[in-house]
Amino acid sequence: MSRLPAFLSTGIGQHPAQGATVPVVCGSFGLISRSAPWAWSLVHARKDHVLLWITHGQGRCVIDGIRRGISAHTAVFVPAGSLWSVDLSSGTTALYLQTPPCGAGTGRGTPTPSRAEPSPAPLPLPQRPLLLRVRTGAAQAELTGLIDSMVRECDQQRPFYGDALDAYLHLLAVWMRRQVAEGADDPGPSDAAAQLVRRYATALVANSAAPQGMGEHARALAVTPTHLSRCCKALAGLTASDLLADCRLHAARAALCRPDPPVSEIARALGFATPAYFTRFIKTRTGHAPTALRRISRMTKPHL
Repeated sequence: MSRLPAFLSTGIGQHPAQGATVPVVCGSFGLISRSAPWAWSLVHARKDHVLLWITHGQGRCVIDGIRRGISAHTAVFVPAGSLWSVDLSSGTTALYLQTPPCGAGTGRGTPTPSRAEPSPAPLPLPQRPLLLRVRTGAAQAELTGLIDSMVRECDQQRPFYGDALDAYLHLLAVWMRRQVAEGADDPGPSDAAAQLVRRYATALVANSAAPQGMGEHARALAVTPTHLSRCCKALAGLTASDLLADCRLHAARAALCRPDPPVSEIARALGFATPAYFTRFIKTRTGHAPTALRRISRMTKPHL
């Protein structure tokens, strides 16, 4: 597989606003997402694990190509590299957590050690997406408390707060395993159409370094483009071509938030034949030219 250019392989990540070294982000989803709602409403894959905890209201999410309804007391866990998006209704409140697979990293947030620290091991978090409909008040309060404690650690940045965050992330992993054991997991459909759509979602992420057309994906999956598109429309609410376009648009907008790559380089990396075609694609879907989106991102400084 081809290698992604640096401005795309960096992925979509976030860092605490105070410039801390710990790469864990947590807090109000509304505050984190308000400067760039497209960064969550377009289907995409992130390099970090994500947990979204709905405390009030409702919305919809797409996980691995399957659209799901979410409401109060629903926890959505999306492992790194999974295709997903989320769109919450007005007035909905949610807590958000994003962490690299290795967590904060042992020793982060401490004085510089005198010897090299070993590479942190991956967290024992689930390897597949979870949609947990949390039934008991005690479990709901426990999750809210864990996230609130992590927010305080990130805000206060006391010595060894990286170690504290890792400890809370391990407790979070235990909380999720317990919820699965108690039957809170709602895995969604598992019929042949759902399996096909999930395979397509996996292929979109796996082939992001060498973008392919929808027809090529359909051939690789041994189905017709019409059948693939029909299944995607039924289960994701988007056609197969729309899912592919969302992925490209998200990658393009994320790249345009960075000052370095020229528009022509972004277009080439995302598989567009010419910069002019790329510009038409962006303007049709956003109402702005790529250069205008880059200028807007410099003013709004979105959290990505």
